[in-house]
Amino acid sequence: MDGTVRIPAADNPEDKELMETVNSNNFRELFSSKTNWFVDDTNVYRVKIHKAVDGSLKTETINGAIFFFNPRTGQLFLKIIPASAWAGHERLPQLAKQKTAEEVAAFIRSMPAEEQPTQLIAMRRGMLDALQVQLGDFPKIVIKRSELSLRFQACLRIETFCDVISKATEPEVVLFNLYDDWLKSISSYTAFSRMVLILGALYIDLDRTQAILQPDKTTVARPGQVWPSHTDGEWIKIEVLLKDLILADYCKKNSVDVASLTPSEIRDVILGMQIRSIQRSLDEHGTSPSPGSEGLYRILDWMGHFSQILEVTEAVTALVRRSLHQEDEELIPFQLVMKADTLVIIDRCQCTAVLKF
Repeated sequence: MDGTVRIPAADNPEDKELMETVNSNNFRELFSSKTNWFVDDTNVYRVKIHKAVDGSLKTETINGAIFFFNPRTGQLFLKIIPASAWAGHERLPQLAKQKTAEEVAAFIRSMPAEEQPTQLIAMRRGMLDALQVQLGDFPKIVIKRSELSLRFQACLRIETFCDVISKATEPEVVLFNLYDDWLKSISSYTAFSRMVLILGALYIDLDRTQAILQPDKTTVARPGQVWPSHTDGEWIKIEVLLKDLILADYCKKNSVDVASLTPSEIRDVILGMQIRSIQRSLDEHGTSPSPGSEGLYRILDWMGHFSQILEVTEAVTALVRRSLHQEDEELIPFQLVMKADTLVIIDRCQCTAVLKF
C-alpha cells in the first residue's frame, strides 16, 4: 500500500495531487478552503507504571485521547477514550487501532455534512488500513499518510490538556484552539508554523520551552487560551529561540553542524521530516539508526511521561539500543507484563524483551 488511500480508489487523473503523502514539499496545500484533519492515535491506549508497596512494578491503564486537528483553523478536537473502554479486552495495542478508526467514523457521522473533512491525514502508517475499512461510508473523504512528525503528544505535557483527559469519567469530545487568537494578525500558515515550533520544543525539553514561552510571572495565558499571550514582535523572538532549541537537539543527536544545514533541511527538521542526505551520510559511517528508530525513540519518550522510577527508563533505553535495526517504524503502543522484579515488553510485532531489575 502506498501512503494514500481513496475509498474507493480514484482513477481520475485530476485526483493525482490527492494521492500524495503529506510532506514538507506539499503541506502548504493544507491551508486551502478544504477541510483537512490530522488524526493522531499515539495516545489512545496509555499505560502508567508505578512501584507498588511490595516493591514490584505495576501497570495501570489510564485515559487516552484521539487528536483531530484542523491546520487551517487551529481547532483541536480531543476524543477522550476512558480507561474503562479497555476492560475485559486482550491484545490492546492491536485493538487500539481498530477502536480509533471506529471513533473517527463515529465522530465524522456526528458532524453536519458541511463540517465533515474532505481529507484525513493519519499521523501513523498503521492507521491507514483500519481507517479505510471504517470509512467505507464516506467515499469522498481522502485518506493520506503524513511524513511530518507533528508532536501532538507534547500537549500531554501541558496541565490544561492533561487535566481534561485524566479527569474524564466517560467518552467525550473537548474542543481547543491551538492558535488562540493568532489568526487576527497572522495567516493560518504562519500560525501552523508557530504551533509546530512550540510542540516540537515541548517534546524535546519541557522546562526550557516553558521558560521561553513564559519568561516571567507576568506572562500568562488569557482565559480560554492555551499559550501565554505575547505581541507579534515578542512571538518572532520566541520562534527563533524555539527553532534554535529544535535544531540544536537534532544536530546533537545526528552529529551534524547547525551551520551546515540548508534552509530546506532546517524546514524538514522542524517539521519532523527525515533528511535523506544526512541519513545516507550517517548510514555510511554506521552511526545512524534505521528508519524504524523514530518509533523506538518514541518508546523512550512515551515511557518517560509515565514512568515513576529511573530503572524503567534505563531498561527501555537498553531495549531501544538493541532494537535500533528493526524495520518497523511503529513499535508503540506495546504490551507490558509485570512479574515481581521482571518487566516483559511485547511490541506490536510480538517481539519480546525481558528486563530484570
